[in-house]
Amino acid sequence: MQNNYVNSRDINYLSKDFDSFKSNLVNYVKNYFPGTYKDFSENSTGMMFIELASYVGDVLSYYIDYQFKEGFMQYASERKNVVALANYLGYKIKPVTSATTMLDIMHLVPSKIDESGRNVPDFKYALNIQEGMQVLANTDSNIQFRTTDPVNFAEKNKDNPTHIQVFQRDANGQPTFYLLKKSVKASAGRLVTYNVNVGEPEEFFEIELPEKNVIEILSCTDSLGNKWYEVPYLSQDTILLEEPNSEKFNPVTSQYAANVPYILRYLKTSKRFTTIVNSDNTTTLEFGQGTDRLDDEIIVPSLNNVGMYLNSAKGFDVPYDPSNFLKSDSYGSAPANTTLTIEYFVGGGLASNVKSNTLTNIATIKYNDTDQFLDDNESTILENIKNSVQVINPEPALGGRDEETIDEIRLKGLATFSSQNRAVTRDDYVIRAYSMPTKFGSIAKAFVTKDGILDVKSQLDVLKMTNEIDNTITPNGLNTVYGEINNPFAINLYILSYDESKKLIEPNELVYKNLKNYMTQFRMLTDGLNITNAFIINIGIEFEISVLANYNKKDVLRSAISVIQDYFAIEKWQISQPIELGSVELEVSKVSGVRSISSFQIKNLTIKDGNYSSNEYDIDGATINKILYPSMDPSIFEIKYPSRDIIGRVV
Repeated sequence: MQNNYVNSRDINYLSKDFDSFKSNLVNYVKNYFPGTYKDFSENSTGMMFIELASYVGDVLSYYIDYQFKEGFMQYASERKNVVALANYLGYKIKPVTSATTMLDIMHLVPSKIDESGRNVPDFKYALNIQEGMQVLANTDSNIQFRTTDPVNFAEKNKDNPTHIQVFQRDANGQPTFYLLKKSVKASAGRLVTYNVNVGEPEEFFEIELPEKNVIEILSCTDSLGNKWYEVPYLSQDTILLEEPNSEKFNPVTSQYAANVPYILRYLKTSKRFTTIVNSDNTTTLEFGQGTDRLDDEIIVPSLNNVGMYLNSAKGFDVPYDPSNFLKSDSYGSAPANTTLTIEYFVGGGLASNVKSNTLTNIATIKYNDTDQFLDDNESTILENIKNSVQVINPEPALGGRDEETIDEIRLKGLATFSSQNRAVTRDDYVIRAYSMPTKFGSIAKAFVTKDGILDVKSQLDVLKMTNEIDNTITPNGLNTVYGEINNPFAINLYILSYDESKKLIEPNELVYKNLKNYMTQFRMLTDGLNITNAFIINIGIEFEISVLANYNKKDVLRSAISVIQDYFAIEKWQISQPIELGSVELEVSKVSGVRSISSFQIKNLTIKDGNYSSNEYDIDGATINKILYPSMDPSIFEIKYPSRDIIGRVV
């Protein structure tokens, strides 16, 4: 029942501070209790109660406003609230950041005589060091670094070659020992092992690690040897595994090991956990909801069939209730009656920024099997080789910093929400392709188009069917048809790689496979992704210049060629980028001593001219207003051999 007496009162709801509460209460008493109370002096008993009520109102108003403000990422000021909101938006804070540096690892190997009678290093003794080698700083033993990749001195890798030099010679000047050196990335952090006894299963079981500033969870295994995998969210039931591309694991694809040392594979598992970084920089591990009594990765209830047999079926032993069919084990398993062993790295921060030549003490080092085929004498030599291992950091370790500030967490949280860690735009796909770790294959160039947007069939198809074209590229397209049926939800990703000399090449099949697996975790569910190679158009340049008096013609010509080489450096060029001839000529004209450019011509170099691409291109037909346009089919211009493909003369 409404109280008309109360509703008839004129109540001001705009009061928010002490003075406004007090003023409104005084006016309220004067208006509605004029004969009951008249003493409004500051020392009266009535004013004491009015001020007490105003005090309470002011405090409540403040905390209501404060809590409302703390619910918005843009205005929250307490760290715990900002961290909670960042987690809600999908951003996981970093307690600290580790400093990183490159370590030079060296060891000796004896020499041997090869088939041609020359002294060469005996790579039979080349060491294969596992990742995770711990190195201490000679200035502070509490500062530890770990290697993030294995180091195989016998591996031929163009990105990380093995440097060889003579270390010792005999009396006749013949080498007796060689020094092998490789570089490897190292990150600050020390290894910690933590054991937790788990009893009866609990939904969303949590473990809070005792140390702060946990950088990375290395592994989590139970007493039965089962491995638990870290995932961004418990609803993600597939993870990416990095598998060495070696003869032992992958005999078929190991031929590509020099360029692609690792293979990406997907694993579907219920044994998973996620990590939560708390506001006090501690880390909590949260496990799944259910157990393995029913394999939810195989049996998933259909929305159309859920509950349809609840009242009629007699032989349906496990009916699903439509109101709670999501209460299954789809968020992963919960550990029970076991002991979890968690290995993780802690450390980092500003203290991990150390000077060069300070990381020299090896704390722990592990090797892969290298002595299984050695006799006793060779095994003794190998042990001496292991004792010769030395490390040093030629460059200082940089990048270490303490916890993120509130403002940094706020900005990164808002940015994460807008991107959602997904590839949506063309630039997203290109950046993700470039971001694939090089151990899964090098992506030198990437270009994205919508499926079918470059599809030029009709007359081209007819010519192809009648064999009237071969490998000729025209400004209107290549002799490649993308399929008669185009997927409106698919995109085409065109890629190229580098060879050991930093020349563009078509990627091998393993790079395509790894990139496909890598991109799957970022692309939208409804997006189709076609990955293929772009086309390489090799070109050469011939030009003539006149030189001012009193200038050495050879020096001027050499400088002009150097400018052109720098202009066409392959790292500066992207797929489907045109060549502005006027810009090139302008750069050449800026060379000191150049009077004028008499001629400047670009020609197409193909397999007929040597070790070039087989693609032919109509340079003259594709040049309009001194701009050389690439083919509609994604292609890139490359001067493959700058020292011989750029020819200049002084006239």
